[in-house]
Amino acid sequence: MTILKIRITALEETRRRYAVKFMGKKVAVAFDRDSGAKVAYGADMIRGEIDSGGSRINWFCTIAEGSVFELEIDELTYIRNRNRVKKWSMEVIEKFTDDEKHERDKQRQRRIDEHNLMHRQLQEKLRSTL
Repeated sequence: MTILKIRITALEETRRRYAVKFMGKKVAVAFDRDSGAKVAYGADMIRGEIDSGGSRINWFCTIAEGSVFELEIDELTYIRNRNRVKKWSMEVIEKFTDDEKHERDKQRQRRIDEHNLMHRQLQEKLRSTL
């Protein structure tokens, strides 16, 4: 299977209950009106604003006009849905196979693990000096 990394830009402010999605993938989520919104797992916000709002009962997640995200989506889903997208501009920025994606994910996780280890070691060193 071929995976596409795409960059999407919101052409207008978008509000949805719980999550704003693009081709079935969550871009941003909110859990109540006061929680603020968070970028969904698997999406990266490049620039822009996300928030939550509404009433206590009828709350929503908002993505501001002009907000830019990058996410990965399978090529077949992209081909089937690209002509239905109205509120987003899209640009394919990278194309790779499942195996390449798996290898990239392993490399990313190794970097995260190394960062977390260095962070823990630094915290221990700081505690020992106090």
